[in-house]
Amino acid sequence: FFKAFRLFGYGSFVVLMVAALLIAAVHNIFFMQTGPLLVKLGLEGSNVGPAMSIGQFTEIVMIALLGWMIKGLGMRTVLAIGGAAYFLRFLFLGTIDLPLPVIIASLGLHGVCFACFYAAAFIYVDRLADDDIRHTVQTLFGILIGVGPVLGGWLNGKLAEMFTVNGN
Repeated sequence: FFKAFRLFGYGSFVVLMVAALLIAAVHNIFFMQTGPLLVKLGLEGSNVGPAMSIGQFTEIVMIALLGWMIKGLGMRTVLAIGGAAYFLRFLFLGTIDLPLPVIIASLGLHGVCFACFYAAAFIYVDRLADDDIRHTVQTLFGILIGVGPVLGGWLNGKLAEMFTVNGN
C-alpha cells in the first residue's frame, strides 16, 4: 500500500490525480444539470434521455479508437484531448444562445471526454505501476475519482445558490 503512494513522487502522476479529481467533480455536475438545462432550452422532457445517450454512442466509438490514438498520438496528447473535450462541452452548454440542435450535438463530446481522459488515465496508471502494486494504484485512483462526485455535488449546490434567481 505504501509503495503505491510513492507514485506521488512522479509529477505526471500528481497532475493526473489532481486533474482527475477536478474532472470527476465537473463530470458529476454535467449529469445533474444537463437534463434540466435542455428542458429549459426547449427540449421536451421525454427527449432528454435520448439526447443524453448521444454521448454513450460516441463513447463506444472512442473506446474502440483509444488504443490507436494512444499509440499514434501518445498518452499525454490523448489525456489533453480528453480534458479539452470537457472544456468544449461546457463551453457549448454555457453558450445557451446557440441553436438547440448544436447544443444537443455537443453532447457527443461526452465520448471523447470519457474515453480520452478516464479510460486513458486508467491505462496510464496501469502502465506506471509495478506489477505488485498495480491493483492498489488502480484502487487509489478509483477512490480519488469517487471523491470527485461528492465534491461535485457540493459544488453543484453552491452554484445553484449563487445563480438561482426567483426560483429559476
